[in-house]
This record gives sequence, C-alpha cells and structure tokens, in this order.
Amino acid sequence: MATGLKSKLYKGTGKSLADAVFTEEDRIANLTSIGDQKATVDEIETTDLDCVDGYKTFEAGMSDNGSIAISGNITANNYAKLKALGVRNEDGSYPLTPFAIYHPAVSDINGKFMAWLADVGRGELTPGGLVTFSATLRISGKIEDFTGVSE
Repeated sequence: MATGLKSKLYKGTGKSLADAVFTEEDRIANLTSIGDQKATVDEIETTDLDCVDGYKTFEAGMSDNGSIAISGNITANNYAKLKALGVRNEDGSYPLTPFAIYHPAVSDINGKFMAWLADVGRGELTPGGLVTFSATLRISGKIEDFTGVSE
C-alpha cells in the first residue's frame, strides 16, 4: 500500500494512455491511502481425453490488473473530480480515464493506466468535522511505466 506525503495519484486528460497528459493540477489531493493493486491471470483447462496420469493440465490466459481502492479527506476540489468520473457516457458506459500513481522513492510502483470509477462514497462524519471519502478505480488494460508529471 502506498501512503505518505510523497505518494500521489493523478487523474490525467486524454482518451488513451498514448495521448495522456498528467500535470500537478490533475493531482487528486488529500489522499490518506492508495490501496493495493493485484494482477491476476485467468486459467484455461487444457486436459483432454488422452490424459493417462490423472492430472488436469492448464495454460495461462488473459491478465487482469484488478482495482485500486483510494481514500482521503474530502475537499470541494477532489470530491468533485471523483464524482464527475462517475457520470455515465450517453451510451450508458462509464468513461475510461487515464490515471497515474507516482512515488519518487519507489519507482517500481509508479504506473499509468486507464480506469473507470467503479464506486465513490462519502465516509463517516467525525466530531471534529472531518469528512472522508472512499473510491475504487477499476483498471482496464495494461499498466505502463510513469516517470512523473508534465511541466
């Protein structure tokens, strides 16, 4: 899990990773957590009737990069950015949007990817007046290297 002041999540502009642009203005601020991301691979059973040893056989199928849960403290700016991503396109689909995770001290976790907002919600209201949110980004496709924002 990437946490701390140096971990950053950006919501970029563009219709694909090839034309995605990320600037400091695209940063989703006030995050308290960027959750785990776990890739999985489908399995395809290849056992056939000629199997004589009694063991099933498998091949690796398609990869799935999963989802990333994020949480943070609500500000007018970051919550509005996230809620806007939950608005459906005219055809009823959710918009795929470029995102990037950046942590300068741990380059292995830096990556950019296309995702849609699978859910967003307001968290508990606290006596101190702090309002939190949680959201899930559903990754679509490959995660590519990300070296930082555009100047």
